[in-house]
This record gives sequence, C-alpha cells and structure tokens, in this order.
Amino acid sequence: MRRPSIPGTIIPPDSCGLKESIGSDLELRAGKGNPASFDNGMCVTKPQRRGLFFDCCLLGAISMSQLLDEYFLSGFVILVPELTKEFSIPDSSITWPASAYSLAVSAFLLLFGRFSDVYGSFWILSGGLIWLTVWSLVGGFVSNEIMLNISRAMQGLAAAAYLPSSLSMLNGIAGTSLPNSDLIFFIYGAMAPLGTFLGILLAALTLQFADWRWFFWIGSMMAGMTSVLVVLLGIPQKHSLPRRRVGIDWLGSGLLISGLTLSIFAITQVSHASQGWRTWYIPTTLALGLCSLGAFSYVEMKIAKHPVIPKELWRVPSLPAFSIGLLFNYGTTNVFLLYSTLYFINVLQIQPILLAAWFAPMAVGGCILAVVGGYLLRYLSGRMVLILTGFTTILASLLLAVAPLRMDYWSWIFPAMICATLSIDLIFNVANIFLLKSCPEEHQGSAGALANMLVQLSGAIILAFAEMLSTYTQSAGIAQAYKNVFWLAVACGVVASVIFMVFVKLKNSNTAENDEQGTHSG
Repeated sequence: MRRPSIPGTIIPPDSCGLKESIGSDLELRAGKGNPASFDNGMCVTKPQRRGLFFDCCLLGAISMSQLLDEYFLSGFVILVPELTKEFSIPDSSITWPASAYSLAVSAFLLLFGRFSDVYGSFWILSGGLIWLTVWSLVGGFVSNEIMLNISRAMQGLAAAAYLPSSLSMLNGIAGTSLPNSDLIFFIYGAMAPLGTFLGILLAALTLQFADWRWFFWIGSMMAGMTSVLVVLLGIPQKHSLPRRRVGIDWLGSGLLISGLTLSIFAITQVSHASQGWRTWYIPTTLALGLCSLGAFSYVEMKIAKHPVIPKELWRVPSLPAFSIGLLFNYGTTNVFLLYSTLYFINVLQIQPILLAAWFAPMAVGGCILAVVGGYLLRYLSGRMVLILTGFTTILASLLLAVAPLRMDYWSWIFPAMICATLSIDLIFNVANIFLLKSCPEEHQGSAGALANMLVQLSGAIILAFAEMLSTYTQSAGIAQAYKNVFWLAVACGVVASVIFMVFVKLKNSNTAENDEQGTHSG
C-alpha cells in the first residue's frame, strides 16, 4: 500500500494532454508542465511539498476534532446533576441527554465514513465542524429536556461526520514534511485525554463561577475556530476532493442506522423501564433492531455493490478478532471514565474543580505519550503493545474495584489514572495506525469510521450493561453498586486481553513500513 502524500491540483483527464496510446513512458502535462497521474478517473498533478509549519498547523486543526469530541462527552457528565434539577428531568430519562450524543455518533459513523470516501473528507470534516458550532451554540439556549436531547443528538451527528473524515485527512499528511507518521497519530490521540480534562475543567468552572450554558458556548467558539482553520488549511488535500465511480449502499445504510438505533435504545432504556425486560417496548425494539442488523449483514454480503464497510477492510489479517477485542477494551475504558467520575462526585463528594485536578494526570500523560509514543511503536512489537495495553486496562479498573470506600488519592486514584492514560492512548493509536495503514487509500474514510465506531458502540453497549448492573445492585448502597461496575470493567478488560494475545497478530511500525515500501517498489 502506498501512503498518500500531499498532492497538487486536480484537473479533468481530457485537459492533461493524454496521448491515445498509453505506454510505460507516458508523460502527462498539467498547468506549467507538472507531471500528472490518474486517480479514480481524475487527473492529479504530482504532490507539492508545503513545508513543516503548514503541515503542523493542519495537524493541529485536524487534531482539535478529537479534543472537541471528548470535551462534549466528558464535560457534559459534570453538568447532568444541574441540568436534571433545572429541567426537572425524571430518573427514567436522566441518561438520555448523555446517551443521545453517543447514539447519534454510533448510528451514523459508517455512513459518514462512506460519504468521506465518495464526496471528499474535506467537505465532510468542514460540514461536521460547522454543524457542531451551530448546535453547540443552540445548546446554550435550550430551555427544556426535549430541546436539550435534540441539541445533543445533533452534536452527535456532527461528531459522526468529522471523526472519520479527520482520520482520513490525518493520514494524508503522514509521510510529508512531518518526520514520523506514527507521531502524528499519537498527537491526534493525545487530544482525547486532553479533551477529557478540558471538558471536566470548563464544566466545573462554568458551574461554579458562571452558568452551565457557557460550557456549550465555549465549545461552540472552539468548534468555530477549528472549522475556520480546517477550511483555510485543508483545501489542497487530494483525498479531500470527490472521487468518481464510487457508490453508496443506501439500503444497507438505512438498515444499519435503524438497527443500531433500536438495539441501543432497548439496552439503554431497560434499566429505567417500569417492568425491565418485561416492558412491552423493550423486547419489541430489540427484536426489530436485531432483525435490521441481520438484514444489513445480508445486504452487505450478498446484494450491495458498494458496501458500507468495504470488503477490502475485512481482508486485513486479524481485523475481525481485533475489532471484537477493541469493543471490550474500549468498553472498559468508557466504564472507567464515567463511573470513576460518578464515584468521586456521589461517594467521595468532591467538588468539580478538585475532580478536574484529579484527572490532570491523564492530560499530562497523554501529552507525554504524544511525544514518545510514535517512537515507542518502532521498537516494540505489536504483541508487546497489546499486552501492555491489556495489563493497564485491567489494572486501572481493578484499583478502584478493590480500594477502600474512602480511597486515598495518591495510593489508589493516581495510579489508576496513570494506567488509564496508558491504556486509552496506546490502544486508540494502535487501532488507528493499524486500520489506516492496512487499507487502500480510497477507503480511508471508512477505516476511520470503523475505528471511531468501535469506540462509540462499545460505550453505548457496555455502558448500558454497566448501568443495568448498577441499578439492580443499588440495594447494597451506591458505593457498592459502583464497585460492581468496576468489576464488570475488569472482566471486559480480561476478555479483550485474551482476544488480543490469542487471536491478533500485529507488526511493529518499522516492519509495516518496510512491507509497504517493498510492495510499492514491486
């Protein structure tokens, strides 16, 4: 596979001076005599180097999309108690303002990933960021529960657009003036813990010193500035422009969206339904959702000419097992982040400002890993990285599960935060690098969508079961209920580690690049 580099202009094939007879020494002319080549029916001039400063600015703008996603996810959790009081949200609906975001992201990620491949990642990324800017601004003006849920769902729709397209564009600057392509992904990944910390910090500050609405307005300003930077810096990317002869599986997309929406609704709502699983709409929506997902699988394998998940992705070695392992691993980290926050607030009863300070090691650790992680992958085998990830994933939740109810920060919480940082950053970046370097250039958007979908889907599914466990065991006390959830996270981490060690084989970065260069030269 040839890693994409930064190209120049795209012009119609008939204006390239193409000779009728195509030989091995064919010379194409474009503009002032720049060499050109064909890409999906388009004539593309040879890439032009733009300089380290330009690429660093573009990297920063693209990476902000990851920060914004975590900002609105983590910070919103801090706002939930205040919003519940202000809008009189009943206990049966308290999860929906948070779940609406994840549900929209999970349902639409693959479709927008396909849009990114077909219409160009630049347009999808820019549109998603602008959409986020608008609905974050609206979120600060909502006056009731319904509008809050709608604004959160629209924010999730924006994230479904900009997350896969940002990864596609990110891969486009790998191997340009920036020296280490793996370092690029670690910088992008470092925005996740940084966004988590920033979201918690600003949510706490707005609650204590201003109004919770400023959390949305500050996020809207950050999204607006990011969209402006992307528009100004991202236009020259070749893979950001439309491709020809590529279609979209609309039937499969509709079945996938409806199937995921109905299934996630059922497992999310069951713990709040009046009669649990016996409530009539829970098994009904779950059955309809599973039937839709089954029909989606049939359409993808037997009917669709352009599947939502391109068949080339499933030909990547170890991908099915790796994806299942990622679901459990991401589920563990999602449970840790949410329920550690709830435990610190509801059991230890700390103030939001102190909570932000407790999460600070994740932000610092993420920045350190952004610097050293890209070089680490060049010297450690993929198997060693997965073993390290599995160990830290399990240990982070295990520390909180076995700690005393009134746990000390430096003895229990600080080590758990360090382990969580290693786990989240390593597995997220390994997954992105593995998927994007293993698939053809024309499917980069779909690969980015799959990588992010596993994060969001695991959060929606595993967190739903965590909430059920917490609800059904609250008779023993809220602290013990949260402890039970941490044990569930430990179990998911063990399952993920077993899958990674037994069924997944990954090469280190140097080996992958050598194979890639050998394939290209051959």
